[in-house]
Amino acid sequence: MTKQEGRPETTEKKDCSFEEGVEQIIELASSLLLAQDYVVVAISGPLSDDTNVGKTFLSNGLARGFAQRGISCIVTSDEVSLRNHASIKTDKGVIILGAMGSPSNHTKPETVARYRAGRDSGVQAATNSIGLPVSKVDIHVFIYRPDKPVCEGDRLYNDIIIKNENAIDDPDKL
Repeated sequence: MTKQEGRPETTEKKDCSFEEGVEQIIELASSLLLAQDYVVVAISGPLSDDTNVGKTFLSNGLARGFAQRGISCIVTSDEVSLRNHASIKTDKGVIILGAMGSPSNHTKPETVARYRAGRDSGVQAATNSIGLPVSKVDIHVFIYRPDKPVCEGDRLYNDIIIKNENAIDDPDKL
């Protein structure tokens, strides 16, 4: 992990199972909460087709895991919908943004950095508008199905990569 950002480095990230990913995210967020009041987790899926990869299931699993550890948690889809949570009354906790974007096939380091900076800026504006002192996304998570393609830009951008072997098509979402 880079000491400055508390994020895993972008070299050769190993895909993890759904369960391993949940545990990694909870452990990393818990560690970050020792030094800061809020941790933002952004979850994304493949740009080509992020339906039925497990983003909602992951968001809910994380929320349960944090609750079991006594950690307050807010779950919403993205920074736009986060603005609707003006009634948040917690001094410390995790914010899960369960339907965020990822840079897909953009692999130039400067493009990935610009994408991350733009995402951080949007999250900072949204959280500051509801009175939370947050400056960035702390943990970027990518979840995919083995039968759907993963772009290299997604691997470079995200801190944790989850291969969700159990995801199946939901006929209501097709």
